Order: sequence, then structure tokens, then C-alpha cells
Amino acid sequence: MSVLYDPEKHEIHTMMAHARGHPIQARVVVDKQSQDWVGTIGKWHFADTGEEFETGHIPERPCAHCGKMALPGGEDACLGHLPGVSAACCGHGVEDGCIFYDDGREESIPKEE
Repeated sequence: MSVLYDPEKHEIHTMMAHARGHPIQARVVVDKQSQDWVGTIGKWHFADTGEEFETGHIPERPCAHCGKMALPGGEDACLGHLPGVSAACCGHGVEDGCIFYDDGREESIPKEE
């Protein structure tokens, strides 16, 4: 979501995150009083290549840790398809991974050092 920037009401910050372990960045607009996120200015981009993309439409890249592409269903290749699991992430060598089970349980996967 792109927004109009009003210097009287807003500040511009750089938001940083990761996509399959690769650093991504966007310029974001934040409300000066509440510090709530208002929207982005322009598009997200990969910090290493500058490749731009729309929010929610991240281009597929291999995992920064193991170098493998995601499976056709979107699962991390190193974890594979996990029965009884609604979502899982290996952490891509950047942070702890996590598993979200269909029954509501959650489990952390410690980051490999």
C-alpha cells in the first residue's frame, strides 16, 4: 500500500525483514504521534540485488542457509511436507524456526550456530 507522505504528520523509516533468509527493505511511513505504521513509499526490495517487488508477491529465491528452493506447496525444502502442520519455517539461518500444528500447538526450532 503506497501512501501520501505529509511531513507534518509522518516520519519515514526503513523497515527491514527477511524473505527465505535474504534481507529485504522498504521505506515506510509512520505516524509521528502514535508511531503506527501507515504504509509504504514505493516497493519492497532485496537489499543485496535491489530487485523490487510488491507486498505479498515476493519472488522465489533459494533459502539463504541451505540453498534449496521451496517445494511446490511452499514448504521449506529442508523440512519437507509435515503432516498435521498448518505452517512451518526453518528460520533460513537468520532466526529460530517454528512449527504451527493444526491442533494449535507451536514449537520452536533453535537456530543452528
